[in-house]
Amino acid sequence: MTYIDQAILEAHSFRQTQTALTSYWMMRDGFRLAYETPVVGYPWSIPYEFPIYQWVVAVIAQAAGTSLTDTGRSVSFLFLLASLIPAAMIVRRLGLPWRVWFAFSALFLSSPLYLFWGRTFMIETTATCLMLFALAYGLDVVRRSASWTTVALAFVWSTLALLQKVTTALPIIALLMAAWLIVGLARAEPRQSFAWREWLKVSMAWGLSLVIGAGWSTYSDRIRVHNAVAVFSSSSYPLNVLLWNFGSPDQRVSTALWMDVVVFRGLFLNAGAGLGAVLIGAALGWRTRNRTRWIVAGALAAYSAALLVFTNLHIVHDYYQVACTVFLIAAVAVAIGEWLPSAVPSRFAWVAVLLAVVSINLYQFSRYDLSLMQKVLSAKTNRTLAIASEIDRLVPVGTPILVYGFEWSSEVAYYAQRKSFTVPEFFPRILETLTEPEKFLGGVKPGAVVACPGGKASPELVDLTLASRDQYTRIDLHDCRILVRRQP
Repeated sequence: MTYIDQAILEAHSFRQTQTALTSYWMMRDGFRLAYETPVVGYPWSIPYEFPIYQWVVAVIAQAAGTSLTDTGRSVSFLFLLASLIPAAMIVRRLGLPWRVWFAFSALFLSSPLYLFWGRTFMIETTATCLMLFALAYGLDVVRRSASWTTVALAFVWSTLALLQKVTTALPIIALLMAAWLIVGLARAEPRQSFAWREWLKVSMAWGLSLVIGAGWSTYSDRIRVHNAVAVFSSSSYPLNVLLWNFGSPDQRVSTALWMDVVVFRGLFLNAGAGLGAVLIGAALGWRTRNRTRWIVAGALAAYSAALLVFTNLHIVHDYYQVACTVFLIAAVAVAIGEWLPSAVPSRFAWVAVLLAVVSINLYQFSRYDLSLMQKVLSAKTNRTLAIASEIDRLVPVGTPILVYGFEWSSEVAYYAQRKSFTVPEFFPRILETLTEPEKFLGGVKPGAVVACPGGKASPELVDLTLASRDQYTRIDLHDCRILVRRQP
């Protein structure tokens, strides 16, 4: 946590600042289901995931009086560490030796993916932690060994995981339900395995969770349709949503998925590269107990499920693999902690191999991610911070702003601490936002207009359009133009 106070602009600043913006306005305006993320104009509420992480961060930052950015990074990292608890529960439920949990912990906490994204202002580690708890209790339901208390806990954790991030939890819940069916059919007395009590437990543990998750999705969708930009991600445009989330059939057999995501981002960067691949292959086929083989295969299935369901999301966003690379790491951990001691006579061979894989992970981290964490950003060198600093200095608190040239990223809105309409390039009414901005800002005139090059609304066009309207003070900063409305 050495770089805890670094600006959340080092990678995927779009997603980091969007999450932080939600927490910021929760602190300012209180908590509500239709929470505000005021970045694409009025109405300011555009809910997507249920804001568990955002609420936790806002509550802690407000109660402790700590920096919101620092708190967001810390909470994310604490959820990363907390993931080791359900990992231990899963190891115990599968009857694996303690070496597997030790190996998993070492690999998990040395993985470049988790070392980097685990300290960002994002929901990823929270979603992963909740999903692992759901998996731990779900295994009891699969094995028909769950008490009603365990079923209730499976329901709670599954519901929380689905609400926090459906793309993380849904593939695992689907696999658990499939495993429940397979285990029941494989038993000597399948009729007893499918007794009404077992069906009721499954309905409570996962069916009810899915209903609640679908209910939240429907509710949030109905809120978003009232926003001129967020409507494009609602059910009014189902084809857009399907293509973006799930991708095309061609992507599922593309090199972008199998070479870039699976081989490079997965095995090469986070699972010991070639050594990890050899360990997994050996654990699947050489001097292997059937139980070990099935556990490794199950871990690989859990890793692959998210990639094959939400393919486009995983190709486009490298942080999405936080949800599934944990299972690839688990497969290597089982190979090291379970298979290796039984296949190799040396008592400490597994320790040497574990140290080798951890060393590979740390080398990859130092090569690909460490420089991003060490990069110091300031208003003197960073365009976003410079613009936000000027707006914070010149625009009255509570006055919204217009922003062009940032797509619909929350960078300027978060650091300026102002509600904004950050106009994306795909928005079909861009000129109207200049001629009648009050329509998109709740009837209020913008306190400032920011225009950066690269989009349809160039700095020159913005300047020319506003020249005939209110009086603005022009500031040229970096390669952008800020027009601050003069106060009467």
